[in-house]
Amino acid sequence: MPPNLGQGGGMALESASILSQCLLIGETLSKGLEKYETRRIGRTSVIANESKTDGDLFQASNAFTVLLRDSLFSYLGKQTYKEGVDELEIPDPFAYLFSYRLLSWPHPVK
Repeated sequence: MPPNLGQGGGMALESASILSQCLLIGETLSKGLEKYETRRIGRTSVIANESKTDGDLFQASNAFTVLLRDSLFSYLGKQTYKEGVDELEIPDPFAYLFSYRLLSWPHPVK
């Protein structure tokens, strides 16, 4: 997991919890691990890919990319200061990170 979103530790805790649930409800070790893989692959792939993309942008060394990035961030910062975040009507780019509820999985451990 690239470190650019700061999600490695959180993802490890999620994975540990879900792995334990999958192993408890799976009839065999193999089936439990298959359930775990199915359950985690989507979320972890999205976050790892987004983290890589952000890292590529934030750590860019190409002069054109740096100019474009810095200009965009400067513009968005000024707009946010002038109008406020709510007035910009920009969707929350991190909703997929923070709207996830680990305990809402349909097979709680009893």
